Amino acid sequence: MLRETIAIIALLAATVASQAQNETTLLCTGTAKRLLKQSGTVQYEKSKPFTASLIVVPNVTINWQGDPADSVFWWTDPVSFHWHRLFKQEKGEHYLSYSGWIDRVTGRAHIHHDAIETDSDKTETVDYDLLCKPAKPLF
Repeated sequence: MLRETIAIIALLAATVASQAQNETTLLCTGTAKRLLKQSGTVQYEKSKPFTASLIVVPNVTINWQGDPADSVFWWTDPVSFHWHRLFKQEKGEHYLSYSGWIDRVTGRAHIHHDAIETDSDKTETVDYDLLCKPAKPLF
């Protein structure tokens, strides 16, 4: 029993280590355009320079701003992904989501982010247009 447990732990550690080795961090630069809606009022902001990281673990996940995607469609070109969460708080619910795609050849990416606060009727949308390159040389 003890040997089986140790073998399972060793296998899990090896799997995690191999996934971390296949991880590629991309540095993405481009623009972010924000739209804010509240109580019938809409505010548009001009596109602003934006820099972020996108972490890709092939055939496992894509991580945007610290959040791993719920679904990644690796067989599509470009690769598409999305993430969403509902947070319940004292004053109401907050729904956050993002969806996006990245071209695996050019590094061009587009990410759409929504944040909805049900208690205040406030919605924030941000569209990111980015060019992503490896943060460090691949070899």
